[in-house]
Formats: sequence, C-alpha cells, structure tokens
Amino acid sequence: HNEAIVYVNSLGDALANFFVFGGLLLFVRFRQSGKPAYASRNFWFAIVCYPLAIMSKETGFVLFGLLPLVDIVLLQKDKSFWVRAGKSLKTLWPFFAMAAIYIVMRGTCLDFNGSFNFYKENNEFTSSIAIRLLTFFKVMTQYTGFLFFPHQLRVERQMPWAHSLLEW
Repeated sequence: HNEAIVYVNSLGDALANFFVFGGLLLFVRFRQSGKPAYASRNFWFAIVCYPLAIMSKETGFVLFGLLPLVDIVLLQKDKSFWVRAGKSLKTLWPFFAMAAIYIVMRGTCLDFNGSFNFYKENNEFTSSIAIRLLTFFKVMTQYTGFLFFPHQLRVERQMPWAHSLLEW
C-alpha cells in the first residue's frame, strides 16, 4: 500500500493522519497538564488540528470520535462513567460544534454531485435496508474468512445480494 506515500495526489492521506494524530497528542498533553482548557496552548492547537485534518481529507473527521473515546476511557481517573462523560462533553464542545458545522456544510454548500446519494439507481438493494444489512454481513463473513484462509484475494464489486441470514 505505497500509493498513499508515493503518489503526490495521495498526500491528503498522510496529511490528514498527521493532523489527526497531532490533535490527539496535543489533547492528551493538555489533559495530562491539568490546566483548564482556556489556559492551555495544547488544547487550542488541538482545536486547530481538527479542521486542518478535515480539509486535508474527509477521513480526518475521525478525530471527532477518537477524542471522547481516549478522554473517557484512558485519560480521566474518575470512577463514574457519567462523571467522565460530563467532563469530556464540557471540554470537547468546540470539536462537536465544528463537526456539526462540517456536517451541515457537507449536506448543503459542499454537496458536490449529490454525494449523500450513494445509490444512483433504484433497485431491490437500494430500496431495502434489510437486504443491505444482510449483504453487509455476508460480505464481512467472506472477508473475515480471508484472514484465516487467504485464497483468491480480490475485491468483488458484483457481490450477489443476500436475502436471508443463511446465505454465507
């Protein structure tokens, strides 16, 4: 998988990863310092890293989920989950606000070519959530099988749709 490094048009992958991990590291340093958020340079630089990660590549949005996960599970020492979640919510509200703004913008002014319309045609797969979920689980079992028996490794674009749980 050298394409993300070798090709100049794939620089967004490396840049988004840099800003995501940079924002995560800065947030961890802020939490470990014990300073309030408004007085910590690390916190403000972590906030700056988030839009830079999204502007590098949309997958930079993952920082939105990583920060509360790391904060609640690893960084805070309170015994109660709800106390940790409340502290995390109070601290991470700027990231949530930026994520909400981005989602609204992505659905309106940044919606190029109907990017939220994943299916251009109307058929049995696009109209039934049950068939999509069953097909998802069918594909996941096939890909999990590749981990244990790597034979004929290729991505099939034309996977037959699943209609029951018994179709493996």
